[in-house]
Amino acid sequence: MLTLFGCREPMTEFQKKFETIDKLNLPVRFNSKYGFDMRGINADSIGIKAVYYGRVFEMDTVYTVIYLYTPVSDPVPMIMTMDKNGNKIDEFVVFKTTGPDYGFFSTEDITILPDKSIVFVDSTETWDMDEIVNEIKDSRKLTVTTEKYKIKDNGKIERLE
Repeated sequence: MLTLFGCREPMTEFQKKFETIDKLNLPVRFNSKYGFDMRGINADSIGIKAVYYGRVFEMDTVYTVIYLYTPVSDPVPMIMTMDKNGNKIDEFVVFKTTGPDYGFFSTEDITILPDKSIVFVDSTETWDMDEIVNEIKDSRKLTVTTEKYKIKDNGKIERLE
């Protein structure tokens, strides 16, 4: 009787670390207006600029994680694809133009789906202001834009529409 055993490359340090990151159930949704579940992560106590939030996809040679970038007190979720050694292939900023300014307020909603697609919806409200920064009555406008992206097998995150 002949028994064949498959040869498998040993895991890299990054692959071992990737296995320890919590796997997220899809779809995953982030909304800039309502925040998101910090999953027990206290960004102020981390003391570093980024922390893994969860792993999303594992393909043959491409790994996708969501991490929280903490340049300021409010963490910003980011989607990053990496190779088996942890080298960045591509990155997607989840919240692009969110927040208020004079005559402007933007809310962003991002959903990551099981088919590796990302749906980005931006709702931007604008209004005219007078010279002393008061809102001009009946000047509010709402613009909603939707963009779709896909995480490709090579790890690139490409805009579809």
